[in-house]
Amino acid sequence: MIKRKFLFVLILLAFAAAPGLSAADSGARASLSGFALPIYKKEDNRLQFILYGNNASNLGALLELKGLRLDIVDDSVKNVNEVVALDKVPIYPLTTSSREVKIFWRDKKHSRALLYTETGVFDKNAKILRGDAAVKFRSRELDIDGVGFDAFYDKRFIHIRSNVRLLIRPEARQRSLRAEKERKENKKENDIINANTGDRKK
Repeated sequence: MIKRKFLFVLILLAFAAAPGLSAADSGARASLSGFALPIYKKEDNRLQFILYGNNASNLGALLELKGLRLDIVDDSVKNVNEVVALDKVPIYPLTTSSREVKIFWRDKKHSRALLYTETGVFDKNAKILRGDAAVKFRSRELDIDGVGFDAFYDKRFIHIRSNVRLLIRPEARQRSLRAEKERKENKKENDIINANTGDRKK
């Protein structure tokens, strides 16, 4: 387990304005309770994530959230019927065994990761979701606990501000090693091709 004051975690997120909650709203405050807001990618209308919460208050460009849970949907999901509602699923502790984590994710094939926090604010103009409370990120390979976060749409990463505890599971390391091996093999093949091309030119 690794502790760091600051940690940047690259996560494929795409924050966009929630349906029906326009940044062009007037000063009137609108509220939702027990909500689930699916967010789609504009280019191909693909479901990117689902924002769950106990309460949401919309005021202009800001969406204030309580009991926030973000379900990051896997790119492979083509049919919304594959999605399982995760708003009531309890979060497992950071120290949970790999076996139990595997069981937890067994029936959640649509989900790439989950983000939990008690309060947050989504700025629809800047496309940033942020909060000051404790935050938990859970996935099959990587689990993180921390305090405070900033999730950026355009830069596609989450900054967890402080008190970070990180647990990388064996699957993540194995995948990383395979990717590094493939990168080296591809580089070697490209070097051979370039060398042969140079010889022919001579």
